[in-house]
Amino acid sequence: VRLLLALWLAALPAGGALAQAALPQVLAARVSTTPERGRLVLDLSATTQFAVATLDNPQRIAIDVRAAGVTIAAPSPVAGTGIVASFTTSMAEAGRARTELTLNQPATVQQAYLLDPIGDQPARLVVDLITTTESDFKARAAADLAAAMTRGDLPTPAEPASEACASSSAEPASSAEPASPAAEATAPDSSVVEP
Repeated sequence: VRLLLALWLAALPAGGALAQAALPQVLAARVSTTPERGRLVLDLSATTQFAVATLDNPQRIAIDVRAAGVTIAAPSPVAGTGIVASFTTSMAEAGRARTELTLNQPATVQQAYLLDPIGDQPARLVVDLITTTESDFKARAAADLAAAMTRGDLPTPAEPASEACASSSAEPASSAEPASPAAEATAPDSSVVEP
């Protein structure tokens, strides 16, 4: 799993602004979910590059960001009950943080985008999920794995990530509806690797 996205991030152009010393911190992570939708929001000290992959056995969506560290003191619980069962956020390796969404049912990324910081609000990575069919999920996971193996990232199929510095399980919340979608923003450093 770590190798799957490591090369994807390594393949992204690394400009001088993305030097290790200048990488942002992951400040917070939160997830909201319903039976049909899910949303991950990562608060970042600055915008950065990211990659998304579909992983199977168990069903997960992994989101890697170029980052110097994760400063989440205590993870928030998943808000609502639905497609996302739990999530973890950790440093996968130096320069790369990973948030892994464990799913209750097959889902796919509908959209993923970065928001620049505004006023006292930090930069944000927003990843929206929607349900999909079992066959579509498995096809996406197989395509992501095949692409990684073709590049030589993975010698064998990936296992679930075992280390986490912040994790959370789904708990019922007063409002199971995710926040309304924000206006899509683009940043010059944003990149999504899709199947």
